Amino acid sequence: MWSGIEHCCLHEPRAGIVDHVCSNVLLRLPTTDFGRLRRLIDALYERSRETETFDDVRRACAVFYTRASLWDDDESASKFIADLSQRPFDRPDEANKVIDLCRGLLNIEENGQAPKRPTDVRKWAVQFLSTTVGSLRLQAEALHKKNAGRKWPEEDANQLRTIHILAHNVATEFHIGTGASRIDPSGEDDPRLPVTTAEERRVLLEECDPLFSELSDIPFVEAAYDVLQTLEFFIDAAPRKVLLWVASLVRRAEADGVQYESMAADLVVRIVERYLAEYGPLFRDDSDARKALLDVLGVFVKVGWPSATRLTHRLGEVFR
Repeated sequence: MWSGIEHCCLHEPRAGIVDHVCSNVLLRLPTTDFGRLRRLIDALYERSRETETFDDVRRACAVFYTRASLWDDDESASKFIADLSQRPFDRPDEANKVIDLCRGLLNIEENGQAPKRPTDVRKWAVQFLSTTVGSLRLQAEALHKKNAGRKWPEEDANQLRTIHILAHNVATEFHIGTGASRIDPSGEDDPRLPVTTAEERRVLLEECDPLFSELSDIPFVEAAYDVLQTLEFFIDAAPRKVLLWVASLVRRAEADGVQYESMAADLVVRIVERYLAEYGPLFRDDSDARKALLDVLGVFVKVGWPSATRLTHRLGEVFR
């Protein structure tokens, strides 16, 4: 078997065959074989980067490195993951694959597959996603600064599109992975636990705090809606903190036009209505919370959303 695996990794030119071996052999081997596979996977990954048709093979290698880092604490694999999170826009296929995997790691059930506690698995995912989002934001800012007042080169425009796609994918997978989408975990292959109580949401929010902070600072309208939905799910876990994150996100995404999106407007109005109905005392006693609420509502009032404007008439009685 090993001679066949070695030939496939080092010499097989047909992408379909290599991908089949990766998916049905390499990724099914036990973690105890990671060390033996290291040289072959490294060689296969370098070969796949030089072959355009090997995109699925690159994704399979990213899965291998993720498992080796997380399950086996492999130093070389962990460096691959760290480098990927710092420049995800350079290798979007691999980055998107690891982002997809993180969905199931954010709220994983102890099932004997990993030697670490679920909270350690979650921390691994949160660290990867947080670093990835921060890297995307900083690179987008650098591109905007570099191309201010001039026509964007095609290479930079393409990279910015890639950044938006990656950020949107993080927001979507985080939305689903935390249970905020209310899509119930189903099937033996879904490792997520259902999140049903305020205490479960509080614990999850606390451990995902770095990622919430990063996601609330991104200026991408495509991702903003999913992040707002996720924040809405966690309101009762930490009302004040969530409101400040909502305000930060809306302020940042305003430059990208979030205030013109009807679904975002409806969602923000629903969030504000809930705060006014359930957390009135928060705004009488906390000037920062009051400012955050006014800022969020103001972004949508300025462009004339009637539902947002109507809410302003209720603010006086709540703030008194």
